Amino acid sequence: MTIAPPEPDRLHALADYAVMGTPSEKGFDDLARIAALLCGVPTALVTLVDDQRQFFKARAGFDVGCEAPLDVGFCPLVVRAEAPLIIRDTREEGHADNAAVAEGGVRFYAGMPLRTAAGAVLGTLCVLDRQPRPEGLTPGQSEGLERLAEQVVDQLELRRALSERERLLAEQRVATQQRRTYSQIQDAIAASGGDLDTILDALIEGAMRAVPAAEGGVLELLDGEELEYRTVGGTLTQHRGVRVPLDGSTSGACARANEPILLADALLDPRVKADARALIDLR
Repeated sequence: MTIAPPEPDRLHALADYAVMGTPSEKGFDDLARIAALLCGVPTALVTLVDDQRQFFKARAGFDVGCEAPLDVGFCPLVVRAEAPLIIRDTREEGHADNAAVAEGGVRFYAGMPLRTAAGAVLGTLCVLDRQPRPEGLTPGQSEGLERLAEQVVDQLELRRALSERERLLAEQRVATQQRRTYSQIQDAIAASGGDLDTILDALIEGAMRAVPAAEGGVLELLDGEELEYRTVGGTLTQHRGVRVPLDGSTSGACARANEPILLADALLDPRVKADARALIDLR
């Protein structure tokens, strides 16, 4: 018997699929449509449930938005109970005040939990009807709906695997570019004949290639109590030779502390002097 994880672990598992709020996808839409056809109902949903809302990843015969609060409908009940739920007549079984019944007219509901291999229930595959179904589902329909719910989970796993594959490929591309950049820098330094300016030019060009979003780059060399813009690139090219004080400048703070500095926004960081920021158009 699989023991379901506690709610924080369930929410973490759901977040790991990165599916809440995403656009419709054919694989999920097809499974919802098959569920509706199998059970002979007009509406079927693939619903994912977090601690704030229900998100309808797939909708067949349903055009009333792609999400709902947790107190509307019955999918959250399935998630909490971690078991299938069949309501043959919502009005007769004590749910007349539920907004899905009072406003949406739902009279019949059947939902199967979307349970991962680790036991986390992420949501439901459910079917709805505006007519009560005193007979409920046939054994074949119940089994078929359960198998389709398993297919929804398989689709989620496939989607996550493809996403992870793309992430790894992107990391590999970045790593390859970085290795190429390092090799080019080393080649340039080896060919420099020891000329400092050539070496520094190679370093700043390599740094900017390693950070493709960079608009400018500068190597500042210490000269007494000042830092000189010795080697520059990109938008900072025109500022070659600019000198900034060690005390009262961001670069000076970096040099004094002998630690990296990440400057998120020069407009908000008190270490940045307004005149220096304006001079080099730093943000």
